[in-house]
Amino acid sequence: FRSNPKATFIDIGSTKVKPLAEIEKIPGMVQRFCGTHPMAGREIGGPEAARADLFVGRPWIYTPTPATDSDVIEMVLALIDRLGASAIEMTASEHDSAVALLSHLPQISASLLAKQLKNAPENWLALAGQGVRDSTRIAASDPHLWQEIIGINRPQILPLLTKLKSDLETLIAQIGDDDAVALGGARRCPRLV
Repeated sequence: FRSNPKATFIDIGSTKVKPLAEIEKIPGMVQRFCGTHPMAGREIGGPEAARADLFVGRPWIYTPTPATDSDVIEMVLALIDRLGASAIEMTASEHDSAVALLSHLPQISASLLAKQLKNAPENWLALAGQGVRDSTRIAASDPHLWQEIIGINRPQILPLLTKLKSDLETLIAQIGDDDAVALGGARRCPRLV
C-alpha cells in the first residue's frame, strides 16, 4: 500500500465488519478500500469450478464507508458492471446481517440436514428426489471455510439459530396437532426471484 498509495483494494469475502475493522488499523487504507461480496458461488471451489457466467445477473454487494474515496467506488462499480452483476450498496453491518439470514443460515441448515442422511442405507439414498438434492447441495462446501465464516459472523447468526431452534421445539411439542403442524413456510415466505 505504501509503495502505491493510489491503489484500489477490495475483498470478496462473506463478512464485512471484521475485515473493515482490520483495514481501519492501517493508516490511509480505508480511503482506498471498498468491501464487496458477489452473491454468486458454487459449492465447489478452485479453477476447475470456474464459469464465465457466474456473476451475470447476480447481486454484488459493495460496502463503502464515508471515508472511501469516490474514485474507488467508481472502480468497484465498473468492475461489478463489467462482470454482468447488479451492484447493491449496503453498510458492512447491514451486509453481515443480511448474509447471516440469506446465506449462512441456509448453509448451516443444509449441512445439518446432510448430517442426518450420513448413515442412511444406500438403497434409501437412491430414492432421494430433487428436493433432497437441492436442500443438501451446498452442504458439499468447504467445511473449514464455513467454520471461519460462522466464527466471524457469530453475533448475527446466533439469534437466527435460536429462532430456528424455537420453531423446531414448537413443532416437536405440537407434532400431534394437525393444524399446528401445517408448516406453510413457503406460503408465508416472500417470493424469491
